[in-house]
Amino acid sequence: MKSPTDNTVFMFEKLSRAMGIIATSSGDARNRVFLSAKFLLQVNPQAVPESVREDIIWIRGMLKRKGDLQATFLGTRNVTASKIAARVLDAYLEMSNVVHERMNPSGAFGLGQ
Repeated sequence: MKSPTDNTVFMFEKLSRAMGIIATSSGDARNRVFLSAKFLLQVNPQAVPESVREDIIWIRGMLKRKGDLQATFLGTRNVTASKIAARVLDAYLEMSNVVHERMNPSGAFGLGQ
């Protein structure tokens, strides 16, 4: 059975993959966000820390707000996709901090402070 930390790390991996696509793929924000959607939709809001849950729920809702992903993609403007990308970045940074703290509770590099 996986521990809560295992689930958090697994969800962080999905969020990290999505962030990598958003940051490095070619095309406009709309294209990059929707390329990353396959990973973003795998992030279970109930399996992430409470501090990022609202962001994940909002992101998932925005990706499927017109019913399915295809319809949402076709109806999304670049400015809206940029807002989604910014929220993904916020969630990624917060979750990165949480994972780092859980994996390294004694401080930087496990050396203590």
